[in-house]
Amino acid sequence: MVEPPSADSSRVTVTILYWRFAKKLSSCHPWKARQDYALGMILSRILILLAVSFLPLSGAFRVARKFGTQQYRTAPPILLDRIRTVIKSRLGIGTDATEALVKAIFERDGVERLEGGIFRLKSKKQIGDLVEIRGLQQLDRALEQGRGCIMYSGHFRGRWSFFAKLGLLGYRPLVIRQNPPPNMSRTFYWFQDRFDNLFSTKFDCQFLWVESPNRTVVVKAAAHLRKNGVLVNLIDISSYANRVAEVNFLNKKEQFPTGTVLLSQITHAPLLGFSIHYSAEQTRYVCEFGPAHVASEDALASTQQLATQIEASIVSHPEDWAGWQKSQYLDK
Repeated sequence: MVEPPSADSSRVTVTILYWRFAKKLSSCHPWKARQDYALGMILSRILILLAVSFLPLSGAFRVARKFGTQQYRTAPPILLDRIRTVIKSRLGIGTDATEALVKAIFERDGVERLEGGIFRLKSKKQIGDLVEIRGLQQLDRALEQGRGCIMYSGHFRGRWSFFAKLGLLGYRPLVIRQNPPPNMSRTFYWFQDRFDNLFSTKFDCQFLWVESPNRTVVVKAAAHLRKNGVLVNLIDISSYANRVAEVNFLNKKEQFPTGTVLLSQITHAPLLGFSIHYSAEQTRYVCEFGPAHVASEDALASTQQLATQIEASIVSHPEDWAGWQKSQYLDK
């Protein structure tokens, strides 16, 4: 049995209450169905929000990791087996290493849910201090060309804190996002709208929503780049792209969208890859930029280059990639 995390006497009551609610939440596990997933996300964020309001960030991160551990221990066996199978086939690691990685993935998932609560409650400085950016000069050099910059990566934990940090630093990123499925609950959309409004007003971070490929999205993205803006696209998990290329990715063939490469070809905006991982002390995120480059005329080769760079980041820090729990990879 996992004990509730320790806290000083002024916070122990709310922390224990949070822990009890978190254990009850495990009975409504988010992988049973899409609606349960939405409900689980909403309730868990509310509960973590309660804990964060009384705990410093270091304590809140510990609570979130323990919450993730509880999710791991109560997860449906069929889900865990699927994740283990995917990890073994994609990374080629042994049983013990796989199990340790699965547990770490759930811990990171708990920390990621923490992000949804801290953005409103914590100051801009506290949010900014959560992220250490290495190689920021690569972004500055790319913008010196005056054609904007297309940043690309995979769905790594900590991406929202990183986007907030970019906004606080004055880069005003425009993040391409896929519209949520239409069958989500009204409560889900209510929370989503509040989250988006918060990012726009507090962190100067905007979103470009995509439901299906259309020229409007391309026009808006190109206009943002012409203003020497920063465009962000996460290309490892996509279900709306109609232009794709088959690439080698984590020991299998995957369909990757080519839109990012094609946009670079059209606008001549440089491509800049980045990765995010949890720090060794488990209190902040570390973002690292690679060198910028412009897409070649060969869209397939350029898309493979992007996929290879994302794969290298995943292999270096596999526990920080959210793709292990996504149906795009689990269903294969």
